[in-house]
Amino acid sequence: GDQSPTQHLSGMTGSVAGHVVYSNRTAELASPAGTRIDVTAGRLIHTTASEQTPFVLLDVKQTFTLANRNLVSLSVNASSYFRH
Repeated sequence: GDQSPTQHLSGMTGSVAGHVVYSNRTAELASPAGTRIDVTAGRLIHTTASEQTPFVLLDVKQTFTLANRNLVSLSVNASSYFRH
């Protein structure tokens, strides 16, 4: 058999995911103020830690203008992998 120290880390891993983006901006340059929510949820298939590992990625951005000249953007980003 394989005597390498990473014998259990080799092989292929696939993934299946759904990706949804919501934005109330009309265009990034013409109307930068607004909200953007980007969500990806899915499953890694056949990883070394678990045969099926669900994951969720979330990115939320709120952009607004300050004093009609300055653009301010607040962003929150989260990612999570669940093993069972």
